[in-house]
Amino acid sequence: RIGTLLQANVENIFLAALSQMLKPGIPYRYAMGISLMDLKTGYDRYYTMEKVFEKLFAGQLARRYNLPCGVECGGTMGYRFDGQSGAEGVLFMIAAYKSGAHMLQGIGSCYNAMGISPEMMIIHTVWLEVAKYLDRGIGFDNLQEAIESIKNAGPGGNFLTDNLTLKNLRSGEFFYNELFGEPEGKS
Repeated sequence: RIGTLLQANVENIFLAALSQMLKPGIPYRYAMGISLMDLKTGYDRYYTMEKVFEKLFAGQLARRYNLPCGVECGGTMGYRFDGQSGAEGVLFMIAAYKSGAHMLQGIGSCYNAMGISPEMMIIHTVWLEVAKYLDRGIGFDNLQEAIESIKNAGPGGNFLTDNLTLKNLRSGEFFYNELFGEPEGKS
């Protein structure tokens, strides 16, 4: 893994230096798009767990060199919108977001980066919302109020009409997007 990342870094720095020699001051964006070959089958695998590290690595190096950076924002090995594409895609989007890149590229990519889909473009925008939501972490601003709510509800009580529940219901405290949690069979 480290050899592949080192090679990609050297290629980036070479191209940055060459572009500045040919046209000083021309904008340059640090980016890499590594794929791996499955040594058992010989297939090129574009979306692997190593890809998650690559996004984070690219962001770290770009910051070190003080260069703008672009990373792929998501994608999937499959061509269907199913559990596999969801798990892979949201993981890659979280890594892309956490990389600190200035530009997320490759929106809508699917089928091992050999396809692009308008539906997947929409899904990717929601995955970006998920990444931002998860990056916020859990706030403890209302901790004392939450403890009081638990005391007030007591054993067997509920929180449906609790003031803290009503206050947080549509505050962004809970993630909501219409693409998540739709009933079976609904388009």
